[in-house]
Amino acid sequence: MNISFDLKNNLKLKRRRGDMSLILIILLVLIIIALIVWFAFWGKPQANSTPSPSVAVQVSATPTPVKDPYAGWKAYTLKYDKFSLKYPADWVLSDTSITDSQGTMDKVAIKSPDGFAVNISTGLGGIGGSCEDCKAFETTTDTILGEKTGINILGSSKGALAISLMRFDDKGTISYDCTGLCTIPSKNTKTSLVDSPHGLTIVTGGYPLTEAEAIKTGTANKIFSYDVFKADPNIATAKLIFKSFAY
Repeated sequence: MNISFDLKNNLKLKRRRGDMSLILIILLVLIIIALIVWFAFWGKPQANSTPSPSVAVQVSATPTPVKDPYAGWKAYTLKYDKFSLKYPADWVLSDTSITDSQGTMDKVAIKSPDGFAVNISTGLGGIGGSCEDCKAFETTTDTILGEKTGINILGSSKGALAISLMRFDDKGTISYDCTGLCTIPSKNTKTSLVDSPHGLTIVTGGYPLTEAEAIKTGTANKIFSYDVFKADPNIATAKLIFKSFAY
């Protein structure tokens, strides 16, 4: 009887141990599965929903090179008044300057391929006179050869015929009813015609007429409507020539 009871107890004990082992294995498997599930859903590092501020990279802007309006132009220096100027390479410059008993005078003409001419004369002693029908269609100002100077499109009631440099008077205004007295001063010429030892400089631009045509029309240059004359590319070129003057 005692042997039989002990066998039964041993069997029960072994069954209990087996059950406990199975339970432990199951718990261990469940824990492992729980850990895997937790890691899969919550254990990984979460991406930051707020985007990190981007680092602004400053790219230095390459400055746009300024185009030289005088690129490819020729240069010339007047024989007597000694100021230099620039003019387009396809324009033709002629110099008929003179010296005589009354002094020195620069006479320079710069002609475009289509006949427009910029004329420069220095050492003048007051030329021309009143102009009853003179008209300034446009006046801009600039400092040319150190003087506050008007750049004007001039003409008459018939139309525009010239672009010219005209000096401001002592009151800061320009009178359009004169020719020589509205020019800019010369600096290095010699003349005995006026009180100023250097005389005056006159600069004009336009389409010159022949002597016969000038006598017939009463003007030295061809006459155009203001809009046509102003839009002529030679007018813009003439202004650049004027602004290139420098001692």
